[in-house]
Amino acid sequence: MRDQAFGLRELVKRTNLKRDRAAKSRRPSKQIVYAVASGKGGVGKTNVAVNLGIAMARCGSSVLILDADLGMANVNVVLGENVTKTLYNVFRGEKRLDEIIYPSRFGVDFISGGSGMHELANLSGAERYRFIEQMKHLQRYDVVLVDVGAGINSTVTTFLRAVDIVLIVTTPEPTAITDAYAVMKAMLNAGADGELRLIVNQCQSEAQGEQVSARIKTIVSRFLDREIVYSGCVLSDKTVRKAVYKQTPYIVYEPRAVCSQNIKKITGKLTGSNFIECNFNGLSGFFKKIFTMGN
Repeated sequence: MRDQAFGLRELVKRTNLKRDRAAKSRRPSKQIVYAVASGKGGVGKTNVAVNLGIAMARCGSSVLILDADLGMANVNVVLGENVTKTLYNVFRGEKRLDEIIYPSRFGVDFISGGSGMHELANLSGAERYRFIEQMKHLQRYDVVLVDVGAGINSTVTTFLRAVDIVLIVTTPEPTAITDAYAVMKAMLNAGADGELRLIVNQCQSEAQGEQVSARIKTIVSRFLDREIVYSGCVLSDKTVRKAVYKQTPYIVYEPRAVCSQNIKKITGKLTGSNFIECNFNGLSGFFKKIFTMGN
């Protein structure tokens, strides 16, 4: 005989099933590629990228992080993982693309670009075709975060032109704000048309983040005739430094810390309904754009 507990379990099961279906219907139908960029080093760009990726994964998205920072490639360091294979091995024909994907213990996968990022523009037509063919192994990811190098160079601007959304990370320091503006100016002058988003890291208060955002938005609107959307700030927190020493992302090291709560809030803004209605090109579109630039 079925008791009340059985009926309650069935009700919970049906409720969870409806919730899962609703969540799946709200997820983007296309893969979204973000670039995480900054005007100068030392603003915490890679830390923000990795923690955002983990937060997105915990919201139900499958996430791949591509470490495209040629000078200071350290996504693996933040994740506490060793790297022996990079995109360079793929371009040399030594590995397949799916063989250089590293699963981390924190629910996100990552690829180290290494010196292979320099090789992208030099691939022959046949090599480009073979590389694009291998992209099917990466289509399973809902979100790709490309951690590009700090500053301005042709490689950085090429990546920023190819992605769907550019996340500019800065701090309240005047030099960081100036350099962030310089990156935005360079990418827009190069023809980038992706959505611009701003994250202010290492703030003393939320009010300070709002002030920095208002200043940058005014400058970008006035001199670049573009809109930049403020996605939030991450407050200065001793947890960040402690987590770095432990080679553990701070959202995992201390989920209740202020910085972790800030990242969760930013993730909520980035994965909101406004993004679902956009037409994103995905990772295949990202590399196809790179291959066609300058041709």
